[in-house]
Amino acid sequence: PIKNGKVEISQVVNAFAGTNLSEWKDLETDARSIMNLYGNRPGASFSEKATTNKILSVSGLKTAGQINSAIAFANEVKKEYGEAAISTTGHSLGGFLALYVAAEKQWKNVGFNGLDPYDLLSPEAKQCVDENPSL
Repeated sequence: PIKNGKVEISQVVNAFAGTNLSEWKDLETDARSIMNLYGNRPGASFSEKATTNKILSVSGLKTAGQINSAIAFANEVKKEYGEAAISTTGHSLGGFLALYVAAEKQWKNVGFNGLDPYDLLSPEAKQCVDENPSL
């Protein structure tokens, strides 16, 4: 909204789109999320990482997916709008990414039909989610 002739930026929402079936990274992130195939999952054992890397190399899924990009974007938004109340939203794949970012950043989230990223969260984010289920 406009307030006193200026764009009012006290609230900022990061909106993440759902799966675009023509985008390889969307499909890859969906597949990795569904099968929990993230070798960099916090707390992953060495054998789990080795198995995951083997599955990824055989299947051709070699990139980090979109989680790292979502966090990088969230960091940029925070840098630009640091004083704003920042929240996330998304549907499907976007809901998954929005929930992940919100948990890691301790922001509020309103998402729709996204997978639960709990197993991928850092210990700090898990603690925040456990203590604040309404975020």
